[in-house]
Amino acid sequence: MPSQAIHEQIDIALFGQAYPEVHRTKDAPIETLGPLHRILCHDPLYSLTGPFPAVSVAHDLVDHLTLPLVPLVYLIDPKLVI
Repeated sequence: MPSQAIHEQIDIALFGQAYPEVHRTKDAPIETLGPLHRILCHDPLYSLTGPFPAVSVAHDLVDHLTLPLVPLVYLIDPKLVI
């Protein structure tokens, strides 16, 4: 998944401002669930129930569309995907 900084850049491009609280909310369960939090919290249907649903759903779609690029981006700059 893209880093917080990239998510905020996408926010600004799509919505005119960053929404860091959306990403903090979606990633909060990572401490207990680890990568499995993506199944629950990065699902477009779940996103409709959280804060700023349009922003949240847009990011879920971007994440899913760009997921195949993660290994390539990691080779270029690991900080972008960690």
